Amino acid sequence: GKVNESKNFSVAKENVKASLQQNDDDIRLRPLEIADPKRFGFSPVLRTHVSGSAHYKELLSIETFDDLVAEMYEFGDSIFPYMHNSATTPTAMFCCLYRLFTLGIDRQQLLQLLEDTNNPRVRCIGLLYV
Repeated sequence: GKVNESKNFSVAKENVKASLQQNDDDIRLRPLEIADPKRFGFSPVLRTHVSGSAHYKELLSIETFDDLVAEMYEFGDSIFPYMHNSATTPTAMFCCLYRLFTLGIDRQQLLQLLEDTNNPRVRCIGLLYV
């Protein structure tokens, strides 16, 4: 049920945090390796919709992690891949997630997403990044 899902989420989050919290600052500041650097785990259709969207094209002008997180706070109102009643328009959060992949983030930045206490959708983006 819902309690088990919440517990599993907490366990997964703690496992990721433990693996990311290494004392070696050099490791923590290097960009994370992406298992699928061409597709980032997105389906071909979703990837096409995101990369072709007007919002994603606007995100290409964002060059810093902090500015991208600010964008999530301002426009991220849903963690679903697509806008309500649309099968082709991706949400702002999925556009931001895709931009995070193309921008590249380090371990400290991923921890910042995972530990965000002000916006649960930002934490979800951190988990989706993993």
